[in-house]
Amino acid sequence: MSNYNPLVSIVIPVYNGANYMREAIDSAIAQTYKNIEIIVVNDGSTDNGETEKIALSYGDKINYYYKENGGCASALNYGISKMKGEWFSWLSHDDVYFPTKIESQVNKIINNKLNVFNTILICGSNVIDANGKEVILRLKNKREERFNSNEIFSTYMSGNSLNGCALLIPKIALDKVGEFRTDYKYILDWIYWIELSLLGYQFYKYPDVLVKNRRHNEQVSVKKRHLLKEETKKFILELIARTKNDEFKQKQIWLYCKQIELKSGCEEIEKNIKIPFKIKLQGMKRILQGKTYCLLIKIRNFICK
Repeated sequence: MSNYNPLVSIVIPVYNGANYMREAIDSAIAQTYKNIEIIVVNDGSTDNGETEKIALSYGDKINYYYKENGGCASALNYGISKMKGEWFSWLSHDDVYFPTKIESQVNKIINNKLNVFNTILICGSNVIDANGKEVILRLKNKREERFNSNEIFSTYMSGNSLNGCALLIPKIALDKVGEFRTDYKYILDWIYWIELSLLGYQFYKYPDVLVKNRRHNEQVSVKKRHLLKEETKKFILELIARTKNDEFKQKQIWLYCKQIELKSGCEEIEKNIKIPFKIKLQGMKRILQGKTYCLLIKIRNFICK
């Protein structure tokens, strides 16, 4: 496996991205791992051709495509349909890769003899603001960790998600899961990681910071934050119906329902399984932890303004 040198496809979906996309594309081109292809998908930008002008300036250094506007999920799906690589790496147009991002992850596959068909890799990331200044949100775990599908599912049901740009995903996994869901605008990435866990994929997480994740007022996670609660409750109710024969997952979902105060979800699960008292105590603990975390984020946002 020491000679393993797979083609990695970096897919960059962009909509009205003239402000940041050059920095993102440059960071993809600057990768020390050279067996890559860069796919830029213009999702129907309405900025008088500025996004397209920047993309075209790179010539054959990137593969550029234009499509009618359909949202981030549809742009990702389009980019994936064009990729030739064995591995998929998502790069948002306003985020930045460190030069060794892809090389580091391929080396982790080789050095740890990871299953190339069944493992998703996750590196560390920091958070930067609109001007590129680093913002500290949380302390980072310094250990390398392996999660089986149930463990990562439990992590998601604790209210955690992943920075999608920190992942490296085998193309075979994308083929098995299918497309990103276009009917969700806010939690489309969280849903996809859950789908991967439901299909039994393993996750290898390590703390090396290799991605800069930008937060600014123009991104969907800010402008459409009002969709978070609505979409989350809709998907959780779907998930309850799909996992009704899996007691472990139902209990994890029940804990999450308590955390987001989704009464109808809790009642649905309680009809089918008996919830131990210990689990109920964990549910209350998660609610309190979640409210404390939200308070800390509000304080951080106030200080960083």
